[in-house]
Amino acid sequence: MTALRMSQDLLNIAPLVYFLTIFFEVIYWIKPSKRLYWIIPAVASVALAAHTTALGIRWIEGGLYRPPWTNLYESLVYFAWGLAVLTFVTELRNKIRYMGMFTYALVFIAMGLAYFTPAKDINPLVPSLQSWWILAHSFLAAFAYSGLVIGSVFSFLYLIKVGLGPKTLGISGALLGLGMVLTTGGGDLLTQGVYQLNEMIFVGGSWVKNVIPGSDPREIYQVALPPVAWMLGIAGGLYLIALLSYVLRKSGHTSSRGIYTLATLIHVSSAAWTFFQVGTRPSLTWGSSPYHLGLICFFVLLQLFFVVLIFKPEAVAARLPSAERLDRLAFSLTFFGFPFMTLILITGAIWAHEAWGRYWGWDPKETTALVTWLIYAAYVHARRTPGWSGRKAALISILGFFSVLFTYLGANLVLSGLHSYGAQ
Repeated sequence: MTALRMSQDLLNIAPLVYFLTIFFEVIYWIKPSKRLYWIIPAVASVALAAHTTALGIRWIEGGLYRPPWTNLYESLVYFAWGLAVLTFVTELRNKIRYMGMFTYALVFIAMGLAYFTPAKDINPLVPSLQSWWILAHSFLAAFAYSGLVIGSVFSFLYLIKVGLGPKTLGISGALLGLGMVLTTGGGDLLTQGVYQLNEMIFVGGSWVKNVIPGSDPREIYQVALPPVAWMLGIAGGLYLIALLSYVLRKSGHTSSRGIYTLATLIHVSSAAWTFFQVGTRPSLTWGSSPYHLGLICFFVLLQLFFVVLIFKPEAVAARLPSAERLDRLAFSLTFFGFPFMTLILITGAIWAHEAWGRYWGWDPKETTALVTWLIYAAYVHARRTPGWSGRKAALISILGFFSVLFTYLGANLVLSGLHSYGAQ
């Protein structure tokens, strides 16, 4: 067995062990026990050991000047590693066993996206990446994004603990659901009323995307899934009705909650049908649109949690520590990640000057990273400002979470820029 194959096998095992960790954390959340309290970090340490060893093997194979975070596949694996490490340390240090339900889930999804990323080989770096500045820039990113993401998770849990109220919860859930439909449905759903995934063909012993001849490599033949488009359209309409119902009603939100729940069930059904089609149609595979499918997984899990939250807010809040502790953890993790985010901007600017002769060029990745930095700067400032700490600061932090997600993947995969791994 080659070293690279061993690394790949370890990276296939690690997500399964992370998933087992999530399962144990959910059980612990429902019924805490001393045995599970120690089983959870033990299982997580196995996943981390496999994950770390795999990254180390790739680094040894690539050489000292070619670390394992220089393409999209490695970036996903490395970001997942940083998030897993910080989650593990935070849970041990603070004696908590619930945060991993959210953050290990993100690790699992990131590892899943990496699995379906085709470019897994260790290739020589292009000239623009042959710089210590870009290596430092990318190295810092895992710690910056991990700290900010975990801080935002604690802000979300803080809002649950202090109680958002049925109306605010309903509006938030409906807005989230509507945003999910628009995001995962894409522009084709809005403009043409269709839902499509990339078509795959079997060439040279492997599945590849069916690129339209004579066009840009990103122009790919599509496979339409009409039932999914109909379900997304119905779910989106129901989310909108639920949103209006929550906004217009001052009290008595039973019917609004019912509409929202129905919308979520239809939305989840559309995801289930999508995955069924991907698993059974010859022209579709899990590599058709891995980032799109991963986004669906993340949003569906989040929406299902919102349904539980809307029906049983007191029960969920009762399982959490005090609001003061959650707020303190949110700030400390954000304050850990924020300096690294600052260093990302500085090292990125120096690298840009070295590679392209300018410090700043409003590249999409540069711009979204700056927006993310400004959002978390606003959070840090709000957290220390009377009248803005608490709920308002927590909401800013959650906005930052979605900005991090878009900065990390969206800016590369949706917008066209100089960050080359997004086009791979």
